[in-house]
Amino acid sequence: TEVSPMMPHIFNGCNATVFAYGATGSGKTYTMQGTEEHPGLIHLAMSNIIYICQNTGSTTHLSYYEVYMDRCYDLLELKATEISVLDDQDGQIHLRGLSQVPVHTMSEFPDVFASGVQRRKVAHTCLNDVSSRSHGVLVISVVSTPDETGRTVCGKLNLIDLAGNEDNRRSCSEGIRLQESAKINQSLFALSNVIYTLNNNQTRIPYRESKLTRILQDSLGGTSRALMVACLNPGEYQESVNTVGLAARSRHVSNFVPSAHKLETPKANVDMEAKLRSWLESKGKAKTSQQRLGPFKSPILKKNSKFHHDIC
Repeated sequence: TEVSPMMPHIFNGCNATVFAYGATGSGKTYTMQGTEEHPGLIHLAMSNIIYICQNTGSTTHLSYYEVYMDRCYDLLELKATEISVLDDQDGQIHLRGLSQVPVHTMSEFPDVFASGVQRRKVAHTCLNDVSSRSHGVLVISVVSTPDETGRTVCGKLNLIDLAGNEDNRRSCSEGIRLQESAKINQSLFALSNVIYTLNNNQTRIPYRESKLTRILQDSLGGTSRALMVACLNPGEYQESVNTVGLAARSRHVSNFVPSAHKLETPKANVDMEAKLRSWLESKGKAKTSQQRLGPFKSPILKKNSKFHHDIC
């Protein structure tokens, strides 16, 4: 019900993000993955997208990666390879080396997704027998058929199962589990900071505070759509209050399409004639500067040898 309205925007070239947020053991993974009897948001969204693709001639590809210890790893590769996060000249984020698997029918999806789920890092803690130790991000990329102008439209949907924020006093984390918990809490804090700055329409958004927010830079705020699913643990009052507090702030984030003049970088009008005259005066040649400039006010168009001799 909540994710379906995002679908038309994805096929029109926009990006969308759906993420489950909450404390450890609050049901985030169950909400996103579900079971065979009760499919989660990932399966329902994928089914919807494939149905639209089959009726419109569009194509879709899957990518699945995890952010573990502030590093990005491809979950669809047999050998866990780290993915490089790069920016292009337009400020767009690219994940170099991230695999993309084409999916044409819904019957192909379970095997591809399950192979990635098996490679995701989980561990036992005092709060959860199978605790996610990384943020899992499934990316569904859609390429729509060219329109009458021949333009190909690309959009993507990020479906994110966040690792739960942890109270180490209750989880009894030690050693590597403690390091994982610190990185998880740090990235979740960075995500809340991004949401806070978007909510307050600040000019500088701290995307680079963590690998997760940097990767999602093109899918949070701006013209993108985002949905936060707040998962609450009824046994922990304070954790539920914190989750609801972030959800309350998130719902006030307004997406907008910036106007064309805001996208342009203002250029200063430089008076080259005045700049050259100032340089000549600094060299003690102010008396002959007007003659050197000539009627066209440009030293480039002056072809006599005397001018070239003086300039040299």
